[in-house]
Amino acid sequence: NVNSLFDVSVDSDTHRYYTNGILSHNSWIAGAFLLWFSIFNDDKHSLVVSNKEKNAKEMIHRVRYMYERLPNWIKPGVTADGWNKHSVAFENNSRIESQATTEDSGRGLSISLMFCLDGGNTVEVKDNVTGEVRTMTLQELYDVLI
Repeated sequence: NVNSLFDVSVDSDTHRYYTNGILSHNSWIAGAFLLWFSIFNDDKHSLVVSNKEKNAKEMIHRVRYMYERLPNWIKPGVTADGWNKHSVAFENNSRIESQATTEDSGRGLSISLMFCLDGGNTVEVKDNVTGEVRTMTLQELYDVLI
C-alpha cells in the first residue's frame, strides 16, 4: 500500500544529491528495489519509463549487474528468453520492462509497479469520457489514481 509519492529535485548546476555528505545514486537504489520486488513477489510486472530510451535500457543493465552478483541461493531462475536490452523475465512470472516515455507507454500492460526516470515530471493524460487532454504532474496523477 503506497501512501506517498516523492519527487526529489536538485537545485544545482551539477544536479548532484548528497545525503549525509555522501553522493546519492538514486537510480542504483531504484534498480535494487525493482530487482527485490521482482524476486520476492510472484506474477508482478514492473515498468521503467524514461524520456530517453537509452536511460530506460540502462536501468535494465543495472538490474542485470546486480542480479549477476547475487549469491546463487537467492537468485531466481530467468526464463529461456528472459534477458534482453529492454526487459528481464523471471521464472516466478515476474518481469521488469523498460520503455521510452510516449503517449502509449505501458498501454495494454497490467503494471504492478512503475518507475519513472523522466526528467520532465509531467505527463499528458486523456480523459476517456470527455476526451479532454491535460498535462499533470506525477503527484497530481498519483492523487487521481489513488
